[in-house]
Amino acid sequence: MKPSIAAMGTPADRSEIAFFDLETTFSTPDQPHTILEFGAILVCPKKLKELDHYSTLVRPTDPSLISSFSARRNGITPDAINSAPTFAEIADTVFDILHGRIWAGHNIVKFDCEIIKEAFAEVGQAPPEPKETIDTWALLTQRFGRRAGDMKMATLAEYFELGQQTHRSLDDVRMNLEVLKHCATVLFLVLDACDSAAQKLSMDSGSSSEWQPVVTRKNCFYNYPTARLRIPTTVSGDVTRYDTEICQKGPSGTVQKLASVKFDAAELDSLFKQGTFVDAFLSVDPYDYQQSAGIRLVAKKLIIHPE
Repeated sequence: MKPSIAAMGTPADRSEIAFFDLETTFSTPDQPHTILEFGAILVCPKKLKELDHYSTLVRPTDPSLISSFSARRNGITPDAINSAPTFAEIADTVFDILHGRIWAGHNIVKFDCEIIKEAFAEVGQAPPEPKETIDTWALLTQRFGRRAGDMKMATLAEYFELGQQTHRSLDDVRMNLEVLKHCATVLFLVLDACDSAAQKLSMDSGSSSEWQPVVTRKNCFYNYPTARLRIPTTVSGDVTRYDTEICQKGPSGTVQKLASVKFDAAELDSLFKQGTFVDAFLSVDPYDYQQSAGIRLVAKKLIIHPE
């Protein structure tokens, strides 16, 4: 990872997500985990695209920890560890990568974050502090459920057919990012399933309306799935206003409801620019109107994040 990228901006305005992972020695009652490898990628939060990366093996200060383990299946060998820098030698780089950014990783709250703090304490330096922490193990367990068994990274990778987990830091954080992307697509799979069921019910009821699928795919190389989102309106006299509650989130995190937004496509475009983060609270409603039928996502509340 280039120092110009890692140190870019002040902690207050660093927007990149730092996915990171550690490979360590096995712990014993007498010897806690010791870092053998550190790997991280910086990810654009808007496009979930990797911007930069850094990885290095780490040489423990206790030589007995090197000689006591044989070559692992992941390719980390005693010879490779012997020629690696110590944590004290990479501490400034690790600090620059992590400090003031959003941290992300699989099971990092109970494991990687604690070991990072201990490693900095051992070299007599203050540890980096995250802007926020995203533990994908907790996130996916809560939001995605236990469809993939124990929800370990290797199991998730097998579930989504992403290949074998290598247990190397840089490979694992990249796999972690891909797992998140695949979990996001589950929403579209669910919508597709709902759409198929609703279409069958419509046909069985004798409807002659043309069915409009809720999920469409752009005709491009990546075949991105997209979904139509309805923002309902209310008519009062000669004034039409959006029925959806539209709010804006300020830099401090406070959420303020916008005054009742008038029905105006230009005004809506100014609020929802390309790349804007939006928290969307949705419902799925059926419709059958003027020979056009289907199900659609209806926006109940939208929270617009600052750029």
